[in-house]
Amino acid sequence: DLRLEVTERIDFDGNVSTPLDEAEVAAAVEVLRAAGAEAVAICFLHAYANPEHERRAKEILHQIWPEIYCCTSAEVLAEFREFERFATTTINTSLMPVMDRYLQMFENGVRELDIPVEPKVLQSNGGAVSCAAIRKMPVNTFFSGPAGGVIGSMGLAAPLGLDNLITFDMGGTSTDVCLIVDGEPAKKNIREMAGFPVRVRTIDLHSIGAGGGSIAWVDPGGLLKVGPESAGAIPGPASYGRGGEVATVTDANVVLGRLGGRNRLAGKVPLRIDLAEAAIGDLTESLVMDTAGVAAGIIEIVNANMIGAVRVISIEQGHDPRDFTLVAFGGAGPLHGAEIAAALGMEKVLIFPRPGLLSAVGLLHADLRADFSLTRLVLANADSVAAVNDAVSILRARGEAWLREEQTDPGAPELTWSIDMRYVGQSFELLLPLTTETIDADTIAGLCEQFHEAHRDAYGYFLDDQPIEIVNLRLVLGADHPSPAPDIAMPDGGSVADALVERRPVWFAATGFTETAVYDRTRLPLGAAIEGPSIIEQMDSTTVVPPGNGCMIDGRGNILITLPRNQSWRSHAKPG
Repeated sequence: DLRLEVTERIDFDGNVSTPLDEAEVAAAVEVLRAAGAEAVAICFLHAYANPEHERRAKEILHQIWPEIYCCTSAEVLAEFREFERFATTTINTSLMPVMDRYLQMFENGVRELDIPVEPKVLQSNGGAVSCAAIRKMPVNTFFSGPAGGVIGSMGLAAPLGLDNLITFDMGGTSTDVCLIVDGEPAKKNIREMAGFPVRVRTIDLHSIGAGGGSIAWVDPGGLLKVGPESAGAIPGPASYGRGGEVATVTDANVVLGRLGGRNRLAGKVPLRIDLAEAAIGDLTESLVMDTAGVAAGIIEIVNANMIGAVRVISIEQGHDPRDFTLVAFGGAGPLHGAEIAAALGMEKVLIFPRPGLLSAVGLLHADLRADFSLTRLVLANADSVAAVNDAVSILRARGEAWLREEQTDPGAPELTWSIDMRYVGQSFELLLPLTTETIDADTIAGLCEQFHEAHRDAYGYFLDDQPIEIVNLRLVLGADHPSPAPDIAMPDGGSVADALVERRPVWFAATGFTETAVYDRTRLPLGAAIEGPSIIEQMDSTTVVPPGNGCMIDGRGNILITLPRNQSWRSHAKPG
């Protein structure tokens, strides 16, 4: 009801067809102000080709209403495809008041702590920027939390010589997985937010509703299901003793002994085994199973869901997960990581010293990064050289302006160029690297050859007689940030026996309940070797080492679990 039209038209190649009616813009501003709008998005049809009308409309808006939050589609996403551009701009605009208030409170808090540096904010693309940059583009943060875990994994794995990783971040409500090949995470240019397509550069995280708080339930057909609904933090799982009454994944882990009554989650929350058994017991009658059997079923189902998520980012993308190391983190990732890896035939699971805090640690490893793009719909031939070079010049100017605003030396960051191309008539593009800023006819001819090869690799064929179209130019600005020193959480001395906390019955698929050693991770010395079955507890997470697997504490305090190749966690499973 607050979407207002004004008279103007710029055609697809940037020419003014109908001038902007400035009186209509002023009238629209008054309507929006009377309606109590907090923010205004300005989106015109072909603003990606020529943003002049949007700029002028914004000037008029701020002349009449100086304090209003506002952004234009050309500032947010200078690309064609009207609906995606409008949706991205509108969502970005709607977040501006909320994020501005939050960031102001955050900056004030940092100053009150007498911290002498300006805070940075992580973006969905894995780069860190100033609060001022986020105030303009808050939409760039909507996957920043999970992205922190990916960046932290890359930063901590690099000194170990590991650059092919699958990150497995299991928290309270969801699991996020990401593929990292040769030290680079997969990226996407479009994600969905609240049902709308948002075209921003993000790390390609695949998320499912599987976490420690995921609720177990029985469907009308009598089948046990887990998630996606979650008990959340309040009231949380029944075992928290905070009023939760429904069975969750955490409660199943408690019943099976993987989380013990002596252990306090986050060092504070005691676990009530009796309440966990009561919650899961409510499902036993419907399923005609005992409590341990239902708990084991909950674990098997949630594991199957998470195995499916890993398959989506690996096998379905043409990558064999057996060639990767699984990095398990989050509060619940190390609880399930070894079983997930075993089911996929993976041989290594890596758990850093602070798995429950890895997304925060990732902030310290994040480099400066910004992404810019611009549509130029032209044929890939010599006649388009001028148009492409013009786009390169515009993007470089935007990048340099951004660097000045970030108070970064324009000579320091690395510039990475790329180009979207497609056959004429296609509705999708392939991204190709662009190795030069100076485009000539030979450059475009070379890009066409690369496109044919890339199309063949992606789809199994190419059309060398079909004309090719250039769609978007892209620029990534990046500057390395000094990596923090490694955080060694384990003592360099002592023995494994000194770290033994207790022995308790723990359920595993291959053995049923079996007496299992439980260790305090903070007391495990560097170089310690442990055979499964074993449990390793710490303040922010718990690690499960199943039978037949071994683990060691390396020189940086990481846990490295080794699994026999082609092992399955369901092999030789006994009834619960």
